[in-house]
Amino acid sequence: MWMGTEMLQRERSVNVSEPESLELMVSNLKPEETYSFRVIAYNDVGPGESSAPLKITTKPDLQVPSRVESLRPVALSPTSVQVSWGPPSHPNGPILGYRLLWTESPSGKEQSVEVNGLSYKMDGLNKFTEYTVRVLAINRYGPSPATDAASVTTHSDVPSAPPQNITLEVVLSRVEKNLGFRDNWTSDFLDSF
Repeated sequence: MWMGTEMLQRERSVNVSEPESLELMVSNLKPEETYSFRVIAYNDVGPGESSAPLKITTKPDLQVPSRVESLRPVALSPTSVQVSWGPPSHPNGPILGYRLLWTESPSGKEQSVEVNGLSYKMDGLNKFTEYTVRVLAINRYGPSPATDAASVTTHSDVPSAPPQNITLEVVLSRVEKNLGFRDNWTSDFLDSF
């Protein structure tokens, strides 16, 4: 097999050691480069005719964004949480959006939503429940690694009904005797005790 790039009008030869093999993996190619491949078969008599050149362009280096920064969940009410974050320090191209993932404890069921901005208000949550949240950024090459999980607990709510079936039990009953003194008391008063 012969191969070369369009820019360097030069070819190099790659020998296939197994004649029965009808495929070859070529590695160490540059990203976003167009290569031209030709195949020539050999036998005991010599080389055959060359195939027509096959042009192939390698894919770009996949550069997903770095992790989202400054993830911060804040409970707003018994049923809502506001989650905010900063963009990745290395977006590696335009950010197409973010994915917010959250898990309710203790069920462990993960949910997600696609978000365009740098914050999202989660509504319809359970009262006084712990949630863990993570965020990842998405560019044309795919999603970034997710942030470390951050935890938040929704607020508790006021009681839904007044207390009922109240009972009262007296545990200790004591009567105390208070003694009052005046500023102009005499020793006879003290001796009476």
